[in-house]
Amino acid sequence: MSTTPETPLDQYSKVAYSDEWEMMNDIRSPRYQQSQAFRDCVAAKIMISTGIGTDNIYSGSVERSVSIGTGSLTGESPAEDQKATERAFAASRPDAPLAVNPNRISQ
Repeated sequence: MSTTPETPLDQYSKVAYSDEWEMMNDIRSPRYQQSQAFRDCVAAKIMISTGIGTDNIYSGSVERSVSIGTGSLTGESPAEDQKATERAFAASRPDAPLAVNPNRISQ
């Protein structure tokens, strides 16, 4: 869907981007530079668009998807998650064993 004078921004903002090209086309448009309302519209479209925008990161020309979980790492409490993270970090650093306080790690 492209923006036209007949498409009010409140309606355009409710339609997800079909691809990244469409999003980038809006961002590169003069309207984006000149209108806060249009920038807000683009932000709203990005929020409802799946696989487009902030959930993809590019390093050069290689896409790397990012997923952020909010659940427990261990299935236990946040304290157990912290201990598991510290143990994993300590195990990954055999050359720097004091990088993590050993008194805080329980086996």
